[in-house]
Amino acid sequence: MRKIYDILTCLFLLISAEFAWSQVGVSNEMITITADSLVNTQINGEIVQKLLGNVRFQQADLNGSANEAWQYQSRNVIELRGNVNVIQDFMTMQAPLVIYDGSTQIARAENGVFLSDRDASVTASRGTYNLSNQRAEFIGNVKARDAQKNLTSKRLVYFRGSQTMIATGDVVVTSESGTLLADEVTNDRIIGETSAKGKVRFENDSMILHADRLYQSDASGLLTASGNVGVLDKANSTVIIGDTLARLAKLNYVIAPKEPLLLIIDSTMKDTLGTTMAVYDTLFMIADTMEVYAGDSAKFIGKGHVRMIRDDFSGIGEEVVYDRAKDFMRLVGNRPRMWQDSTEIAADSIHLFTNDKKVESVWGLGNSFATSPFEDATFRGRINQLTAQRMLLKINQDTVRFLLGIDNALSIYFVSNDGTASGLNRSSGDSIRIDFLDNSPTRVAVLGGTEGEYIPERFVGQRGAAFRLGAYDRRPELRPALDEFYRRRKPVDFARRNDNEE
Repeated sequence: MRKIYDILTCLFLLISAEFAWSQVGVSNEMITITADSLVNTQINGEIVQKLLGNVRFQQADLNGSANEAWQYQSRNVIELRGNVNVIQDFMTMQAPLVIYDGSTQIARAENGVFLSDRDASVTASRGTYNLSNQRAEFIGNVKARDAQKNLTSKRLVYFRGSQTMIATGDVVVTSESGTLLADEVTNDRIIGETSAKGKVRFENDSMILHADRLYQSDASGLLTASGNVGVLDKANSTVIIGDTLARLAKLNYVIAPKEPLLLIIDSTMKDTLGTTMAVYDTLFMIADTMEVYAGDSAKFIGKGHVRMIRDDFSGIGEEVVYDRAKDFMRLVGNRPRMWQDSTEIAADSIHLFTNDKKVESVWGLGNSFATSPFEDATFRGRINQLTAQRMLLKINQDTVRFLLGIDNALSIYFVSNDGTASGLNRSSGDSIRIDFLDNSPTRVAVLGGTEGEYIPERFVGQRGAAFRLGAYDRRPELRPALDEFYRRRKPVDFARRNDNEE
């Protein structure tokens, strides 16, 4: 809004100059004034000098006109009345009434004020300027415009000395970069900083941001938002909700440092005929800190107490890296684990490969352990188990297809016959593969260095829960639940300016 700042400065410099004849002028040059007539009169006992009809005045490159000029000598007040017009170079100021008080050094324009300078303009219901502190104020239906931006508000204050502008009351700023709405917007022209507070909303073609407070520095490219922050990335269909967020535009980097919630939304699902359906599917992710890198190397990094969930998939760890470009996700730290349906995998690190934002395969690397309950209506606590140095879980259409343990694989696999429990197989080999149907194991294949043992049902019975591999590792109580993600952060309605609007 650089032009607008210049306009505000010029407006009230001109107002002060035009009253130079009342002994408070800002120039040593003479003012010439003409009018059709001059009348001395009294109003309520006060002497008033009236210049009536076609009032014209000029001082250096400043000139103007009005229908009348009234001077109240005892109060050191002068009024310009009717079609007041002030011109200097490319600047024009117009108002029906302009009043200047020489004692307070305050000039006031009433009943609608308009100011223009080349490609910039300001209009308002009224305006004032204080010569002593160089403070200008526009009030009521304020509209400011230049070649780059439009601004509307209920009130606009400008401090000429510091070149600071403060707009309040339903502020709307529009430009090529987007639209900013807030209760209050402050801009410091000299240092190129803007702040906004109160129901802040910023929107452009690529994003929507909600917050209680917003700060932006043109020089550093830094943007910070705080208080009920919500950011929707339209291109990537992602949402970050948190207490605080910072963005470094030059690095394409965003950090949300205070327990944020990340939502990755899939709204382009297709049915079996290839028809796009408006079905929304969302991956929820929480962490102590969230980092986002935009651009060609777009990725999300969650650090500290990472938890995530999507449909029947969920996972936990101390750090997650999600590379959107490569459809790759890595969970590490503090024995990470993931769940797909009833299958649980724990390992030193877990790598997930996605397609169209859905998990297709999971690799457990280092001391991998997988478990899934044996579904039986008669017995409880029977757990199918597989351990190996490496492990691959293959998923298709959100359904587990097979589980492959590689390198020193061991398994315990409970079997049934016509739906009746019939013992278990304990096996070892270089690799072991377990196939699934309807999320239940159906077949076990042992590859290389095979050793196996079958234990009949009569030796298992109610003792099924006691059969465990030495490295047994199943922790279903750690599995994330959807309600904890909703408790973490209040949802943001990006279709509205704020949650209170109807």
